[in-house]
Amino acid sequence: MICLQAESVLSVFKNKDLDERVHEKLGLIDYKSTGWENVDQKPGVQRRQESYTLNRQISQFGSKVSCIQQITVTSEDAKKIVIDDMLTLHDVPFGDHFQVISSMIVDKSKISFCMSM
Repeated sequence: MICLQAESVLSVFKNKDLDERVHEKLGLIDYKSTGWENVDQKPGVQRRQESYTLNRQISQFGSKVSCIQQITVTSEDAKKIVIDDMLTLHDVPFGDHFQVISSMIVDKSKISFCMSM
């Protein structure tokens, strides 16, 4: 289990240089992301796109990944933030693609944020 300050988790998403360094340390090849854009008619919702290739230590096929990532501020005081990911793995054997959807809730009112690996 890894425990981090909520602000530290959010800084990875908001700081493009830090975001790229974290993804490089995770072993993602050719990581690229667009800037955060506001989603039309939805206050407090921002979205971006990412793409990268998994290295052979993570996936023996070295799959290409495209991802849509969305951050939603769910409370008036901006204390709770939901981070949704929809990953599409391309070049998966015996299929055109494979999708993984994940959601992470960051509560800024908590002292730390813990996730199990």
